Amino acid sequence: MKQDLRKIMREKRRTLESQEAVAMNEAIYQRLFQHEALADADHILVYLSFRSEIDTRPLIDRWLQEKRHIYVPVMQPETRTILPVRIFKDYKDLPVNSYGIQEPALDDAEILDVKSLDLVIVPGLAFDSRGYRLGYGGGYYDRLLLRLRNEARTLALCYDFQMVDAVPIGPHDRQVQTILTELREENL
Repeated sequence: MKQDLRKIMREKRRTLESQEAVAMNEAIYQRLFQHEALADADHILVYLSFRSEIDTRPLIDRWLQEKRHIYVPVMQPETRTILPVRIFKDYKDLPVNSYGIQEPALDDAEILDVKSLDLVIVPGLAFDSRGYRLGYGGGYYDRLLLRLRNEARTLALCYDFQMVDAVPIGPHDRQVQTILTELREENL
């Protein structure tokens, strides 16, 4: 069931017209920029979008300009964990990992303790109003969400068509607190 839903959502995102995606992204950005979770968020972990994901680069650029500390996930496949690594304005030339996602090299990297994150922007393929998400199947973000401090906020960005009645969940799946689409906001 999870694989079928992943395939459907990947295809829906892939076939989205570029002009439509740009307009939907803008609406999502506006919701996010006005969201109270950003008010005191100084240490933000945000994924570097790839393929047909909502483009996170405009968010990163704005937050870097605002002098916030921005971190991107570096995947640790041996433990299926994420290291938050700080990026700076030259982030657009980062190397690509084995998943096809850009990420900084760990040589001389500024790695933040997960407990110091204020806000985590979580990717996914499908979401439901209970805050559950269907990711890409590695469990990286579920492990990360378990390690956050209680005050940290978790937020997902998605197109409204990625919202489903119920995401199939397992015992290790973790919820996000807020989901923003171009049309609505869902909160736990």
